[in-house]
Amino acid sequence: MMRLRTLTVVALFSLVSYVTPCFASKALAEKQPKRAAPTAAATTKPETKTTKPWEPTAFDESVDRLPPRYPGLDAIKFFEMLKSKLSRLKKGEFETSEEFFLRTEDKSAIFSPINTADLYAFKITDNYSKKYDADSQAYILEETGGLNCTETYSTSKYGNAVTCRITTAIHENDSYEASNAYGASVTVRRTRSHWLSVAINRDSSVFKEHFTKYKYLPNKHSFTDNIPVQLEKAKSLAQSKISMLFVGRLISPEIIEGRPLVLSATISSPSEIFATEDAIPFDLKKIVYFVTETGEILGQRSF
Repeated sequence: MMRLRTLTVVALFSLVSYVTPCFASKALAEKQPKRAAPTAAATTKPETKTTKPWEPTAFDESVDRLPPRYPGLDAIKFFEMLKSKLSRLKKGEFETSEEFFLRTEDKSAIFSPINTADLYAFKITDNYSKKYDADSQAYILEETGGLNCTETYSTSKYGNAVTCRITTAIHENDSYEASNAYGASVTVRRTRSHWLSVAINRDSSVFKEHFTKYKYLPNKHSFTDNIPVQLEKAKSLAQSKISMLFVGRLISPEIIEGRPLVLSATISSPSEIFATEDAIPFDLKKIVYFVTETGEILGQRSF
């Protein structure tokens, strides 16, 4: 009897020893701060920014000042976009005539966002001289090879136009060794270029007023103009550059092939040049002159 009582006490003690830590652990857990549940921000993946496709921006005629070093419309991107649109006007090999007609019937939709109703401003290369005439109080601008306005082929659709260079899309230089039949050798410098231009009708008022045919260069025309500027203002601009914008409309969404320039190398003149040209038919409506560094508009002509 005594032994049974002893076993009972031992069993009760063991039970108390087992239960007490359990309650202690539970109480300790209740005192611990609760861990916050993960927020939505922690589990959400960072947003990826999508780049908006480039679109040509129409020129705002109401502005009285341009951004500093205003570049004008990106001619390279404009020509690339126009070429991609023109490629859609080609009939596919496995496309029926009816399918092609239905697909290309809405030309405005095909060429969008390019619009022949919008004014586009292209910055012309800065290769022209700027001289101030104090007597007339005006800047005299004379083209020195930058515009390189060349007559188109008379047999082309726009045979009565000149193509005036906007920018150079491709310009590559290299060299090679060459020799003639007499054993003379020379290092030839070779240049490959591709120009982007606007084609201006030679019957337009702007052409008749501001372009002059070169006397000794066939098919070439130069550009001249004057910008009235007060003497004191001109003095403050003595160290500044003046840039020029050709502002106009695309006559038709197409690309004209200009005259290539091909110069072969000789021993006395070891330079080889091959340049091609693409141009858009352009109705020049306005020329804007502005201070390159500040964007201040000095003058403009409308046609």
